[in-house]
Amino acid sequence: MLSPKQFDSNRRLHLAVRSLAHGLLFSMCVAASLAIGGCLVAPVPMTTRVAGVSGGPDHKRFDLKFVEPGKTTRTEVVQNLAWADTGINDPHLFLGRWFSSGGGWIWAVGGNGGGEGGTHRNWAAHNYLVEFDDAGIVKTAREIPTHELVPNLQQWVSQSKTDIHEPAATTEITVSLPHVRTAQVMLSADSFELKDPSKKPHSFHIPRSSVTSIGPAGDLKVKGGRAPELIAATISFRETTMMGKQMTVFVSAEDLLTLLKYTRMDHGAPRIE
Repeated sequence: MLSPKQFDSNRRLHLAVRSLAHGLLFSMCVAASLAIGGCLVAPVPMTTRVAGVSGGPDHKRFDLKFVEPGKTTRTEVVQNLAWADTGINDPHLFLGRWFSSGGGWIWAVGGNGGGEGGTHRNWAAHNYLVEFDDAGIVKTAREIPTHELVPNLQQWVSQSKTDIHEPAATTEITVSLPHVRTAQVMLSADSFELKDPSKKPHSFHIPRSSVTSIGPAGDLKVKGGRAPELIAATISFRETTMMGKQMTVFVSAEDLLTLLKYTRMDHGAPRIE
């Protein structure tokens, strides 16, 4: 009879041999398929990667169990999650944001004795929202899906004790528009303006009251030049602008809060789509 250690060793050896055999069989099938002409697309596991605002965590595998409501301080949260900190400048709020990937796709096309192929990673976005009391102690902490991020921040703005003042002068926010180009949004007491410096600009200037709502937009991906700290939001207008009746922008968390507060001042509580 095998000892527990011998049994475990034999089991691991068997799994390794089986994995190698499957890999060789897969490679042979791919080679045979491409030799006769054709294409292949298949899901594959990949080395785990985590991409935060300023790199990744010290360990690829990390957990958020250290955050305990009523106990953990804001300083501890910021220190432990500095790599994911989106830079919200408010003592009552922290937003961590990162992408993770553990798999993807392999593709290959062949024929007539030649071929080409490559890989593509699948990325998932993560949002970790932490609220603090006046003493800097965690009140709530939760990971939320991207499509719920804007509504959650809007709710926080609506319930925030922070005083919101009318802008004394025009506030300028840099945004990223689709197709990875930047523009400036100008917020003033009575108007909303987009300055698009592209070769075919879509600039416009409308009354502030024409901004009707701010809602979530599609999820972000690492591919395409979008960074984890940029959040997608859709701004809707009462009238048709050079961008249409809706405009999707990618902004920092701090600038998104500025937009939400600006709209709240004008409408009380903007409608979330």
